[in-house]
Amino acid sequence: MNTDSLKALWKTVFGDTNAFIDSFFRIAYSPDRCRYMEENGEAICALYWFDCSYEGGKLAYIYAVATHPEHRKKGLASQLLRQTHDHLQQLGYAGTVLKPAKGLFPFYERLGYVTSGFIRRFHADTATAPARLTELSPEAYGRHRRNFLPRNAVIQEGLTLDFLHSYASFYAAGDALISAIPQDGVVLEYLGNPLSAPGILAALGISDAEIPTVGCEIPFTMFYPLNCTKTPGYLGITLE
Repeated sequence: MNTDSLKALWKTVFGDTNAFIDSFFRIAYSPDRCRYMEENGEAICALYWFDCSYEGGKLAYIYAVATHPEHRKKGLASQLLRQTHDHLQQLGYAGTVLKPAKGLFPFYERLGYVTSGFIRRFHADTATAPARLTELSPEAYGRHRRNFLPRNAVIQEGLTLDFLHSYASFYAAGDALISAIPQDGVVLEYLGNPLSAPGILAALGISDAEIPTVGCEIPFTMFYPLNCTKTPGYLGITLE
């Protein structure tokens, strides 16, 4: 499949900038981690995945499931997901995880997914005195992140963090770890002591934010078992 067709489908469905789409295909895309349907040589339904792990087993974090608007209500996404599950099971993956778009939890439940990962959000205002931050590489963020994750968390490193780093930054601040887009005032993930958040926001130039962190309040991600029976928990890094 010509990647230009996949890019055009992505643009039509999600409306992301060309720069963002090009970044994904430059950093993270592989034909080995993409499944699609086509009509007349054009992609009409597609999905991608990133490799991650849970208790030593390999998981697929399914990302950017897209169906062209002219081909919806035909069951194409369901069919493509089922085919992908079969393909991944043959490859030895333990299961798949994903972050449903708003309102799509029932859709994935019908395919056999179960809600697995939860988060909580807390509000923080900036402090007067900024915290001392250390900016981290994707590799360093992944390494430090393991020390903050709950025991049942999914491990996401490698290409996932490399791609996230194309539009977000990673920081350590003593007893906390953060992924954020400072110029947009957005916190993507916060791990560690919530009391440190105001000083971190001050250092990043963010006046206030709703901050996602480990918790059990908000259904966040879903899981489909392939070659395992144990359900993973926290999946804090999602690229939606």
